Formats: sequence, C-alpha cells, structure tokens
Amino acid sequence: MDHLGKYFKFFWIAAVFFLLAGCGTETAERQEKTEVFPISVADASLLYESEICSNEAYVEAEEDKTYLKVQVYQKQDHQVVVNASSNTAFFDGLQYTAEVGKELSTLDIEVEWLTFMGSAEDSEDNQKCIANVRINSGGEVLSERKINFATKAVEIIVDTIESNQK
Repeated sequence: MDHLGKYFKFFWIAAVFFLLAGCGTETAERQEKTEVFPISVADASLLYESEICSNEAYVEAEEDKTYLKVQVYQKQDHQVVVNASSNTAFFDGLQYTAEVGKELSTLDIEVEWLTFMGSAEDSEDNQKCIANVRINSGGEVLSERKINFATKAVEIIVDTIESNQK
C-alpha cells in the first residue's frame, strides 16, 4: 500500500474513533461558550431549528452522545442569522448571516444532514456531521452553506499525519 493510501486509511480510522468516542459532553463553561454568538438574536424570530444526535444508534451512555444543532433566525430588517452548535470538543460553534431582503417562513428553510462522505444514510463508521443549510423563496435559492461539525477533528488528524511524516 502506498503512503497516501496508508494516510487515508489512518484518517478514516481516526475519524471513526473520534466520532464513536462521542467527543464526550463538556463542562457547563464550554457549553455556555459555544452558545454565545457575536450577533444577538434577542430581537429575531426563530424560523427553524434542527437538532440530531449523530451517534445515538452507536453509543449507549448519554454522556457519549454527540448533538448537532442548527437554528435559523430572521431579524426585523430581513437579515437571516444562522447559529450552529454542538456539545463536542471538535466544534466551537459557527454563526453567519445572509441578507435575503424579504420575510421568510419555516417552509423557506431546509437543513439536510449528511455524513462526512456526503451521504444522507449514515453508518457506524460514517456518521452525520455536515448540515447543508438552504434558504429558498419562490423557488429561488437565496443562501446555501455547508456546515462541517467535524472540522477540528480533521485538523487534528492532518496535524498528526504531518508530524508523523517528519
């Protein structure tokens, strides 16, 4: 097996390990930090919320369960604010905005959960960790963005591979 193949196999084994480990629940301090976003949504309406437990079928202990959440808000000026959070150490939270210029409803928001390999069907070694957030209106896509909840896990794996090459 060539070096690239070995690293690819190592990457997937490590990724599965991190996901199966559940990344553990975190302290209240860490959870509080990920729930604080720079743009306030106190004056916004929650249009849509989607939360999954990505490893629920593969772990038994509650503390090992990994939760991923996307919330979509709209402010009075029609600005959309998307908050993504998780209880894992591999995701610090993400917030972004989209200027849509019109009032939206719940029906205008879609969140599709995908595995790291892009499949809608998950398995023990390919769990859902990506949210594809789509904001539509009248058949037109106003905003679309993929949120990868495993970004830091991938960075750790890449850093490990690079340090082992030296």
